[in-house]
Amino acid sequence: LYEELSGLAFRYYFTLPSYYVLVMRSFVTLEGIAFNADPDFNMYTNCYPFAVRRMLAPRTREGKRLLRTALLSEPERRLKLLALLEGAAKPRKHHNSSRTDLHAGGGAVTLLQAVAESLLAAGGRELRRVLYEADSGCLVADLLMPQAAPLRRACARQLARAVLRRGHTRQLPGRQQRRRQLIARIVRRHMWQATLRRPTRAMALMLQTGSAVARELVVCTFGKRTRE
Repeated sequence: LYEELSGLAFRYYFTLPSYYVLVMRSFVTLEGIAFNADPDFNMYTNCYPFAVRRMLAPRTREGKRLLRTALLSEPERRLKLLALLEGAAKPRKHHNSSRTDLHAGGGAVTLLQAVAESLLAAGGRELRRVLYEADSGCLVADLLMPQAAPLRRACARQLARAVLRRGHTRQLPGRQQRRRQLIARIVRRHMWQATLRRPTRAMALMLQTGSAVARELVVCTFGKRTRE
């Protein structure tokens, strides 16, 4: 990033603020130290989860507006999560370099993990509100797309783990329990509305999700027994 900005500055004759140059030099120094410890270290891959979590938990009014613009398309209120997943799954290469920012598919998995964490976090209120206001019919249709396969697998894995941990959920703090219950209500609301509007697609999604959860339960159960 520092090399590309420097090239642009020389090409278009603009000046970078001094504090910005100092921050970039600090990043370069830290990256060099990390390279000495791990030759395969990638700053973009390691910073990506933190950046995504900060994006999904805005604190200012402008940040909340930008989050809604990034996730919801107006006026149909279609969730843009699939477009974000497609963008995250594509590895980006540097100019004049063979190094990539994120390995193929790794960005999508990291994005899914960050979304799951943000939905349950205290700062994920705006993300939960966006998910609640999304159009149910469009959401179900998008979840049935081939591009949503990583999302379906991740959801099935989380549901299977929730079933296996069901006896331990009461030990969670009260606020976290309420957030889980809120997310469950949001999911039920979308499935109910989608069943009324697009019953065939809603049934197909429920069947796919049920079979995926069953497979994950078998994998988790027998995998645990094999390790024991």
